[in-house]
Amino acid sequence: ENGTLGPYDIFNVANNGDLFAQKLMDYVVDQFVSLIQDIRFTCDPQEIIIQGMYSNAGSYFRDNLLNK
Repeated sequence: ENGTLGPYDIFNVANNGDLFAQKLMDYVVDQFVSLIQDIRFTCDPQEIIIQGMYSNAGSYFRDNLLNK
């Protein structure tokens, strides 16, 4: 609309197969994996709940996160 690109725009096009957006999401997934590993080793939680915008990021983010 106003020439800006927000996270939901990236999520949508990554979920629809855009290779550049998927590369960006791959980087985000790698960062999440690193953070989750740190949390697991530090706190040993029974579960980790992802809230906020990433809980609505869609299948590309979710599936790649679960597969790592």
